[in-house]
Amino acid sequence: MSADPPDLLLEAVSAQRVLTPFLAAGADPIALTRAFRPSPDDYGKVFRAELVAGLRSIYDGIWETQPAITRKPGQNVLLVHACVAEGFVMGSVMMEAFPGGYAGLDEDLVPGRVWACWKFVEPGKRLGMAWDGLVHLDGRWVWFPRAWAFVRKLKTA
Repeated sequence: MSADPPDLLLEAVSAQRVLTPFLAAGADPIALTRAFRPSPDDYGKVFRAELVAGLRSIYDGIWETQPAITRKPGQNVLLVHACVAEGFVMGSVMMEAFPGGYAGLDEDLVPGRVWACWKFVEPGKRLGMAWDGLVHLDGRWVWFPRAWAFVRKLKTA
């Protein structure tokens, strides 16, 4: 018996809940971002086995720089979209809100994982500071920013 597919609307709401603290006045974006750091075991739960070591090395380097999810002043609205890993196929409507590089990434991901992308925007606007790569994993969210670019880099190396 297979598991029910995830409810992407509920998943987007869950992602919005964990991203909302970034909107608070005086928020510490580095500390908030640090909470999304994947554990070493998380990589194998998200990516195909042959990519795990290379991606762990790339992301370890990124995390050493203390990355921060930021927004510009006035961007007080959060827009969140979710897509299941197997939805990242060429031409999929499910992934329209994601960067185009995600198209075709389904082959490199563990199926069933929900990914989120989001934007911080000014009220009434649709364009703003765009982010991607939040993955719902074992009841928490972890961040693999620009996964599409790093997967492609490893596959062409």
